[in-house]
Amino acid sequence: MEIFATSPNRFTSHAPASRNSGKRRRGVVSPSAGAWEVKRLGEVADVVAAGDLNVDDYSTERTDKYIFPIYSNSVAKKGLYGFCATPKYKENSVTVTARGTLGVAFHRNCNFAAIGRLLVISNLNVVNPYFLQEIWNHSVQLPLEDGGIPQLTAVKAKPAKVAFPRNTHEQQKIAHCLSSLDEVIGLEAHKLDALKKGLMQQLFPQDVA
Repeated sequence: MEIFATSPNRFTSHAPASRNSGKRRRGVVSPSAGAWEVKRLGEVADVVAAGDLNVDDYSTERTDKYIFPIYSNSVAKKGLYGFCATPKYKENSVTVTARGTLGVAFHRNCNFAAIGRLLVISNLNVVNPYFLQEIWNHSVQLPLEDGGIPQLTAVKAKPAKVAFPRNTHEQQKIAHCLSSLDEVIGLEAHKLDALKKGLMQQLFPQDVA
């Protein structure tokens, strides 16, 4: 039995610590006839689940030897877990969280390693990876494994339908537009949080023992 989630934080009590924390709701993309096409993810990219951490090639800090990032299923710090000397995946891939806060995509612009069943989408041939990040986070329905702990597997992710313009330049423009909007939303949210903290300091006594 399949469960379809339309929000990356639907199955977790913790909202993603990212720019996709509910500020823009997922919706159904309505592409213009002829300008867009729809394919399954497995048709346009390779999709695999990352394995275990190689403890012999791992550092918590970036050094002259350990220069490549290692990513996990976390959304905090965009999933950064540590660093390695030998990357497994190539730049311009996309990772998708498969456990915890499900279905959050991040474009990876450098070579990297991944752990913890994090999904890695690579070898994209007709879809711009940055566009895929945006369309995945705000439109793609997530077919999840039914069971005790909801999770997204590579087998379930491959049939997911992705709509995209045939023109890769259009893909880039759309991705840039959505990213710019997210940046504005994030900035305004930060301002409102600072305003709230200032107001609370004025309303509540500060010298309570």
